[in-house]
Amino acid sequence: MILKTFEINKHKISEKFLLFHGNNQGFKDDIINEIILENFDGEILRYEENEVVKNQDNFISNLNNDSLFSEKKIIIINRVTDKFFSTISNIFTISLKDTLVILVSEILEKKSKIRQLFEKDKNLISIPFYEDDSRTLQNIAFNLLNKDKIKISSESINLLIDRAQGDRKNMKNEIAKLKILFATKKKN
Repeated sequence: MILKTFEINKHKISEKFLLFHGNNQGFKDDIINEIILENFDGEILRYEENEVVKNQDNFISNLNNDSLFSEKKIIIINRVTDKFFSTISNIFTISLKDTLVILVSEILEKKSKIRQLFEKDKNLISIPFYEDDSRTLQNIAFNLLNKDKIKISSESINLLIDRAQGDRKNMKNEIAKLKILFATKKKN
């Protein structure tokens, strides 16, 4: 099933498989940190695709093990490609109670096996993350700058938007640099 990013709050995603794909890493990070993990009270496990593929048996046995500390689990697997297809097929055979699995990937082509699997199955959720437009980046910039009471010209904000290249993570990094610059100027 395909979901748009603005539909995430409307769906119950506590015990599902999610595929986040696209080139806007900052937006993916925002959704994971500010919506999914913000009020989560459980175990969070993070993996890279290559470590899961290399140690697939260990990974699957870890999925089967119950945590001593919490009942709920979120598993985030980064840099997923089609190499992960057989592994995800094996994971589906396991009964994962109170577990949310998030696969995070760069751009996946329409004919990608994993993307097709997640888009066609109603129990799986595929969420594409496209580049932010200049208006969205402008709003992010204004909000972040106003929060720290930093005033810059519209030309400077447009320069920040150009440097962000459609990704809010880049925008936040550029604004973080500005904050440091303004903090050092205030000290001098």
